[in-house]
Amino acid sequence: MRKKMFLAVVLLTCIISITVGFPASAQSISELKITAPFDSLGLTAVTASGNVKTGTIEVSMIFKNNYSKMAGVSLSLGGFPDFGITDAKGRKYKLHTDGNAVNTNKGYQDIPFIQFGDKKFTWVATVAQQIPPTETRKLIVRINKLDRSTGAITDFHIRCILSLDYGHIGDKVYKIENLKVDWN
Repeated sequence: MRKKMFLAVVLLTCIISITVGFPASAQSISELKITAPFDSLGLTAVTASGNVKTGTIEVSMIFKNNYSKMAGVSLSLGGFPDFGITDAKGRKYKLHTDGNAVNTNKGYQDIPFIQFGDKKFTWVATVAQQIPPTETRKLIVRINKLDRSTGAITDFHIRCILSLDYGHIGDKVYKIENLKVDWN
């Protein structure tokens, strides 16, 4: 009887420690985190949807101007520290601004499509929008040939240069962490 009671207590202790300790740490790892460094230029509706057949994902988000002035928003899309994506498998993606830049592009997958509001990336490594007060602009980024078993974008950062009524306010980085990819 004592042996059965001892085993029951050990089993109960294990179950309690697993159910209490494990979910908290798992949630902190997989929770979506958005860091918007400018207090009144918010980032909302951040989503990533993947096409199972093609392996292409589209990440979209909305910038909203909550300032009382016209916001000039310039997103830098150049080198990896300024604009880059890392997936859950550790692969890095960046915009290849020069096909001949073998050394700077080495180790990175290409990001072939970027659109911010009505502006699309061409060859200049920025996209810019003027956003009136209370209005929004959508940023869309596509990545081709993502491994379909990848469940999340673990790190996505965008360098933003902000001006209000054409006066420079700052140059800061927006960060998105643990963005789940919805594969369809």
